[in-house]
Amino acid sequence: REQAARLLGLAPRAVDPSRPLQEMGFDSLMAVELRNALGAAIGRGLPATLLFDHPTLDALAAFLDRETAPAPAPAAGGTGGASPEDAVLVAEVRSLSDEEAERQLLVELATLVTE
Repeated sequence: REQAARLLGLAPRAVDPSRPLQEMGFDSLMAVELRNALGAAIGRGLPATLLFDHPTLDALAAFLDRETAPAPAPAAGGTGGASPEDAVLVAEVRSLSDEEAERQLLVELATLVTE
């Protein structure tokens, strides 16, 4: 709410979290700035369509809660289905921006085609 209010030039309490940001004057540049600020705050890239998919602060907060929630602990004695190495790789992939992930996938596909 504070980030959105700062971009809009409003006091945080003046921003209604249930109202679409676009109705309050958010433009595409503000959406990119908010996405980048939130991504920096949580330590990973967020999708380019973030505010299109989650147009209100309430919807955005719910999305971020789901994205940043800790993974459930594995059952007692279980491995959780992934090795520690796999967990590190998954975390690295999730930290990539959409553009970085696409670029890396294209590089990997190109190496598969040439093998």
